[in-house]
Amino acid sequence: MEYNIAKIKDKIRSYEKNGNETSTYFLTPAQVQEAIFVLRGYDYTLSGGFSEAERKIIIIGNKEANIGKYLSIIRVQSFQKELHHPNVLGSVLGLGIKREMIGDIIVKDKCCDIIIIREMKEYILNNLHMIGSEKVEAREVNLKEILSIDAQKKVRNISVASLRLDAVISVAFGISREKSNSLVSQEKILINFLPCTNNSKTIKAGDLISARGFRKNKNS
Repeated sequence: MEYNIAKIKDKIRSYEKNGNETSTYFLTPAQVQEAIFVLRGYDYTLSGGFSEAERKIIIIGNKEANIGKYLSIIRVQSFQKELHHPNVLGSVLGLGIKREMIGDIIVKDKCCDIIIIREMKEYILNNLHMIGSEKVEAREVNLKEILSIDAQKKVRNISVASLRLDAVISVAFGISREKSNSLVSQEKILINFLPCTNNSKTIKAGDLISARGFRKNKNS
């Protein structure tokens, strides 16, 4: 089961009771936003192991926590075929590990880095020998050695007659206004990682808009 606000409130109560910093498991971007609202007034560290990470943990009670106490990076090396994200994730989940124990996965050709909750390190190292049908070798690497992410951002200048959500979606994703409204009504549109069902919502500078099945777009 994915992390929820009730679990985070339990973590806060634990911190208030004993004064020791405590950590969540990995949260989705939407869960992070909800958690930050609950954590107002508390010190915390937010990290997914690297600056561009989408899935992150929150360490409550310390603004400058040692991330290495909570996260590990497992590097997986294939010797013949390229690795692919769905296969890597599926193979790790196939070991019986919950999704909330796994952070981002960075894949580069025949190699990938899997960010995990540290307590799962030994289990994964001892049991992850195959990705799909491909034999692999797994080892731990330092957080500073994590694979870099190739920049895939593309900047486009577009003109819209209105900053309504449906109008912006139509131009940004190159689809009809009717299709835009359909995506909104089907709850397939996220603004700053949170679902939006109001097709007339005004988009602001800096908003990150994503549609399931499409690339993310940021309004600037």
